[in-house]
This record gives sequence, structure tokens and C-alpha cells, in this order.
Amino acid sequence: MCPSASKALFPLPLNLFERYMLLDDRPDYPMTFALQARLAGQVRRAAFEAALEETVERHPLLHAVVDTGAKGGAVWVDAGSVGPALTWQGGNTPIDSTAATRIDLRREPGLRVWVRQDADSTEVVLSVHHACCDGIGLLQVLGDLLASYGLRTATGDAKPVLAPLDVGQLLARGRFTVEIPEGISRTRILWDTLKEAAKWIGRPPTPLGLSRSEKANEPTPPLSYPGILFHTFSEAETRRMRAAARKRNATLNDLLLRDLFVTCSEWNQTEHPSRPGRWLRINMPQNLRERQHDRMPAANAMSQAFLTRRAADCTDPKALLEGLRRETEAIRRWRLGLYFLGGLSIAERIPGALRLGMALLGRRCHATTVLTNIGEFTRRFTARLPRRGGRIVAGDLILERLVGMPPLRPKTYAGFGAGTYAGELTVTVRGDFHRFRADRLERLLRLYVARLSANIGVADRGG
Repeated sequence: MCPSASKALFPLPLNLFERYMLLDDRPDYPMTFALQARLAGQVRRAAFEAALEETVERHPLLHAVVDTGAKGGAVWVDAGSVGPALTWQGGNTPIDSTAATRIDLRREPGLRVWVRQDADSTEVVLSVHHACCDGIGLLQVLGDLLASYGLRTATGDAKPVLAPLDVGQLLARGRFTVEIPEGISRTRILWDTLKEAAKWIGRPPTPLGLSRSEKANEPTPPLSYPGILFHTFSEAETRRMRAAARKRNATLNDLLLRDLFVTCSEWNQTEHPSRPGRWLRINMPQNLRERQHDRMPAANAMSQAFLTRRAADCTDPKALLEGLRRETEAIRRWRLGLYFLGGLSIAERIPGALRLGMALLGRRCHATTVLTNIGEFTRRFTARLPRRGGRIVAGDLILERLVGMPPLRPKTYAGFGAGTYAGELTVTVRGDFHRFRADRLERLLRLYVARLSANIGVADRGG
């Protein structure tokens, strides 16, 4: 399965973030995440299977396994004839969330695919281990899969185009340009990194409140994997939310963050009014891709930025938005997510320190929640696909909807996602499969949607 260009790449040492993802992987909280695509039409099985094989060949880390016994440290090696697990089933057949999330990279590649069909529609679920790639990488894979399928089934001139990829750019997947502000020394950066780490440890965030039965970890009805709940705002509503953000000199992402902080605060005030908690923290993944990665196959080129606020800060939404606007602008401008990778690098230089730290701190709450805002989904595709009515056409299929979910760590009981497609904003939530009941997850999503909906009239009111 592995083409010659990819074979020359292996064995490939794992980079820092990939090693971190392996350390953070647990049987009950695996570092896997998913995309769920809803398509109009029925998939032709032979064409889809051929398209999947071609797509995996284009992305070497998805047909690789990890050799942890290699001299000098863990490396990626070619998985040989072992391809990604592909399961076909009826549209009403649930996917077992317990089995679906666990991927042992020592024995199997990090991609799994499910195709569920009914009379006139198809659902494709891609699940990937986070050591293999990030959300942008998985969107790239989905785009290639749809394009490859479309090339096999399209009629007429409106056919997809697969962009050339450069396997060699995977060697730079963990290399990033560090821009040091004028007048700031490397010693100062090291000191700031240590200060940020101390602040992160010294301000433990409050998890989302659980009900009594959830605290007791009583069994809950299983959700079909990936268990994503979502709400889609219309194109007009999305435009008005963007206009509301612009009135505050903010971005739509700033609004999403502000309203998520307020939602988490309100949720905890309702669940535990006597002990709502002091600190709230949102994990905001940051894309670190540069020009040197512009033709790179699916991989990780990201880090994490953490935004922390007192629960009391959420009582003044205007001031909260302004503070978040300034902070996210600094994160984007100076790529402050590199502080997180810097902290991991410092810990890894001390023999055993990173592994010990993960063991000691692995079960504590690192973030109240996570917000992964992917932006316009299809801009992350490197393949070019035709559209009809603003929606992607892949041969005899039309992409109707696309939602995703982040992996969740212990005590981050729910994670949120956001993205736009055909001009419509969709927000998603996925709960801890072990602790968060589906009915309460729906209530949490409704609370968030209500907060976001309040922005729609702001542009009209002028306030």
C-alpha cells in the first residue's frame, strides 16, 4: 500500500507533539477524534474503497504504525498490507463508542472509517488518532477522499482535482518559525514560558458541573459514535453574528469564546450555586502551518493556547469580549501556542520529567472545555471540488453537512467545535462518554446556542 516516495520516508522519528499525544493516550480517554459527513446519495462501494486506498497512499502517517522499541526513540514505520479499518453498515446501526475510540498505534494505523447508508443518504465517519494528524489534516484527508471518489463517479466536465502533495514536507511537520519581538531576549522567552506554566498550574480550572448520577459514574445509555450534537445557524443568522462581532472590533471566534465562557459559568452556577468554582479555562487549538507546509500530507502542525478567566469575569460580557479580543489577537500575531510546545520541550529535556508529569497531572482538569473553530471547512481541503448551490459535489454525491469533535481528557466533560459550510455556522458539542448524559448534553448545547443567538440582533440594534 505504501508508495515508493513514502517508503523512503520511513522510519520517521515521532516529533514532540506526537510523543505527547501518545503519552496522553489512555484506554478510557483515548486521543482520537472524528469527522462526520452527511452526503445526499448512495456510495458506490467499489469506487469508495478504491478512493480510500488512493487517499491513504497520499497521506503516509495514515498507513503507518509506531515502533516504540526502535533505538533512539519511537518511530513511524510502514504498516505494510494493514490498511485502515473500513466498516459498512445500515444507516440505523449504531457505532459502538467504546470500541471505536481505541486505536493501538503499535498494531494498527491510526485511521478508521465507517460508511452507514439508508435509501437516499450516506453518513461517512472518519476517526483518527491525534498522534497521526490534527483536525485540519483530517479535513484534508476527507477532501481528498471525496475528490478521489468523485473522479471515479463524475460525469461531464465538472470533475474534482487532486492537488499534488510533497511527502518530504512531513520532515518539517514539527518545525515552526519563532518570531521574537524586538527587544525580547531568549532568556526572557524562557522565563515567560516558565511563568505561563506556573500560572497554568496555579490556577486550576473548574470542570463543568455534573449531576449526582454523573458524579457517581452511573451507567448512561450509550451514544452511537461519534456522539456529536449540533446546531446550524442559517446563512443570514451567520452574517448577522459576524456583523455583531465587527461592531465590537472582534471576530466571530471571539464571540464564540466569550459566549462559551458565559455558558460554562451559567451552567456551573445552576449546577452548583454554592460552589460554582473560581477559574474557567478554554483550550483553543492553534494552527501553526506555514508556507513550508503548504503541500504537506496530513499531519500535526498545531499547538494549544489556553484562555483562563475568573467566573466573576463572565458577569460583564462586554468587558469579557474586549479582553478576549486582545488576547486572541496576541495569540495569532505572536503564535503564543508555541509556549505550550516550549513547555513540553523543556520538560522532555529532563530525563523522565514529561512522563512523570503526565502521570502526576494526567487526571487533573486541564481545561473546563475546549473550542476548536476550524473556520470554513472546505477551505481546509487541498483538493478542488465542484459545487452546486454552494455545496460540494463529489461525483454522484453532495456533501450536505460536516461536523467534527475534539478528543477529551479526564475532567473535561464536554468539548465544543465550530465551523462554517455554505455560509452557515454550525456549533457542535461532544460529551464525556463515561460521565455526561445525552439529555444534559443537549441542554448544555441549547444554553450555548441561546447565548450565541442573542448576538443576532446586535447588528440591527446598533449596540
